[in-house]
Amino acid sequence: MKIRTNQNKKVTLTAVNLKKLSQELRILTKVVRPKIISEIKTARKQGDLSENAEYDAAKQKQSVIEKQIAEINQILNNYHIVEEKDNNVARIGKTVIFKHLGNSQEMKFKIGTFSDFNIEENVISNDSPLGMSVIGKKAGDKAYIKGIKGSYWIEIVKIQ
Repeated sequence: MKIRTNQNKKVTLTAVNLKKLSQELRILTKVVRPKIISEIKTARKQGDLSENAEYDAAKQKQSVIEKQIAEINQILNNYHIVEEKDNNVARIGKTVIFKHLGNSQEMKFKIGTFSDFNIEENVISNDSPLGMSVIGKKAGDKAYIKGIKGSYWIEIVKIQ
């Protein structure tokens, strides 16, 4: 799971994301970390550490894994769960189809949390300008988006 943290505020998670993060943390701490520690011990036995590529690689892996564990722990110590509410309202977990009122182009995206953001899969963060503008809106509502590349109006066509 991609992890993105915002240290200034609580991270919004769905119940599914909370479960995924908890499972990932368990795998990292119970499976991956011990394996890397074993690799480091094996590499140390090979002699001079200054010219030991296996040791360097294992230490690099350890650094990456420890960073992931720290990030997940940070999230799990500072989150809130988004509650399931009205199915006709734009919220985390919902897919929103909207029309750009400047060029009439229709677009579709899913609203995710900070850690869900994935532009290739059309998942935006609830903390993004677009996400913040549509949360709580219903089909037929208009929203003003203050984006990085300019501001514009949209109309929500459908919420799935």
